[in-house]
Amino acid sequence: MSLTRRHLQQRILGFLGIAALKLPASATASPPAEDVAIPYHRIGMDAYQNFLVNWEKQPVLYALIQTPAQYNALFHPAGVMDPKRPYAPPDSLFDKEQILVVARVVTAGSNPDKVFEAVKLRNNQQTLELHYRFQAPRTDAGTSQEKNFLALRIPKQNFKTLLVFENNQKVGELKLDSGQWSVPAMVVEPD
Repeated sequence: MSLTRRHLQQRILGFLGIAALKLPASATASPPAEDVAIPYHRIGMDAYQNFLVNWEKQPVLYALIQTPAQYNALFHPAGVMDPKRPYAPPDSLFDKEQILVVARVVTAGSNPDKVFEAVKLRNNQQTLELHYRFQAPRTDAGTSQEKNFLALRIPKQNFKTLLVFENNQKVGELKLDSGQWSVPAMVVEPD
């Protein structure tokens, strides 16, 4: 009987070994640590009834907003606009998502949604890389200045660094693991 039991054990172990070898690579391999595309959803400039704060000394403002308090430090409610829109995204958005923002002051143009275009968003070894195209409106399109921005909702993940690339040139970096979330640095009001 022991020979049969041993034979049965060998067959079971052999079967399990073969089954493990036949698993798809995705089931046995860890996810790649480099260059993973991150899904995003663009937030229109008119989605919320608010305005972007003023900033100085930096041509490009950029931030990774992870809390409602950070959002409120960067965007302020504007009660004189269309009252049918909310002032900000719901607080629950920040349970599973975060908002990546890049902005510039530009000459007012006819189509503000064409100034910034997201090209790609990648996770490269816990470094979030935003690549976008910036096309300033023609100077003959207007004489006034406006704050124009690109805002992207992305899944909540822990990143160590944010690198920002405009027209294939690096324009900024955030040390997220050191608590830096915006350039220029914005003050978050306590609750």
